[in-house]
Amino acid sequence: MKKSSTLNRFGSNKVVLTLVGIALFVFGLFYAYQGLSVRTSTRKYTERLGVDTATLIEIKKDVEELGADYKKSIIEKEYNIKVGKLSLKSIPSSDLIQFAPWKLAIGIALMLFGLLLPKVPKYILIYMCLFVVCFPFMWMVLASFKNNVDIIDASRSIFESEFTFNNYITVFDKYNFIRPTINSFYVGLMATLIGLVIGLPAAYAISEWHMYKTSLVILIVRMIPGITFLVPWYILFLKMGITNTFTALIMSHMLITLPFIIWVMVPFFDNVPQTLEEAAWVDGSPRWRSFFTIVLPVSIPGIMTASLLAFIFSWNNFMFSLVLTGAKTTTLPIAIYGFVGYAAVDWGGLMAAAVFITLPIIVLSLLMQQYIISGLTAGAVKG
Repeated sequence: MKKSSTLNRFGSNKVVLTLVGIALFVFGLFYAYQGLSVRTSTRKYTERLGVDTATLIEIKKDVEELGADYKKSIIEKEYNIKVGKLSLKSIPSSDLIQFAPWKLAIGIALMLFGLLLPKVPKYILIYMCLFVVCFPFMWMVLASFKNNVDIIDASRSIFESEFTFNNYITVFDKYNFIRPTINSFYVGLMATLIGLVIGLPAAYAISEWHMYKTSLVILIVRMIPGITFLVPWYILFLKMGITNTFTALIMSHMLITLPFIIWVMVPFFDNVPQTLEEAAWVDGSPRWRSFFTIVLPVSIPGIMTASLLAFIFSWNNFMFSLVLTGAKTTTLPIAIYGFVGYAAVDWGGLMAAAVFITLPIIVLSLLMQQYIISGLTAGAVKG
């Protein structure tokens, strides 16, 4: 009992040390970033003005003392320099310039000390990878609440500008995103459902009778760029008189969803125990009934995974929709294309529309997370 309590205390202390290490690393990273940014800004001014750091500090002090009486000509005459278009008021304060090297050194020291504590490097690596993956989406969300000037101004931080909801109002008021949203849901849902109706029996047949050459052909079809099929599809639909219809769009999207569903489900069906079906056959159940009553219920995680990923590919498809849709069948990727004008790009509206398009997929992925994880891992190992 005493040994168990000692182990528990050691484990809790280790957790505390890990949390302290992560906090030190984050604080050190922030401190080092501040010091490095000030040093970078200082170097820019010293190189442009041709002065050393001490002189730059004196210039900043003079600018602050002059206040409302500040003029570039006064500074240029006093220090014999050419300011040009530089804004001397933007020079970091003298205290920041002097303390910047210490900030950088202290920040690096805190980061290194934090990494020496138990398990901290592992968690830092995980969080850094997570940050790299999530940063584009975070930037997109933040940019959707800014105006175009703040978005394209590289000198401003992502947190410096004022937030506005006008971009989201523009998306639904000016560009009318409700109809394209309904169209995208309909096309994606129908392409996925029809792909499941055709693809599940096909994948089962390939798995059951070891038709691996057919499986290879399907993989090759999936690897061929979609633009290869675009012209034949368009000519065929034009002769059939179904261009600018949902039928043409759904059929074209099945070139994406059907091969993907088959390719995902074949290894999953390979891992369904053969004894389950054989027991049903012994009891007199035909093969088609055992497929519906035994194989499909066991394969629910794989079906959910294939369905979600196929729906995502259909939801994001741009090329087929660009050529085959009309005014009444416009999907969301084409609606977003409307933000790109001949002379300018509505970046704020574009970011707001991108967030609106991404949110349904994120919600579906979170709701189906359990099925996705089990579906992707269940077919990985045979036996």
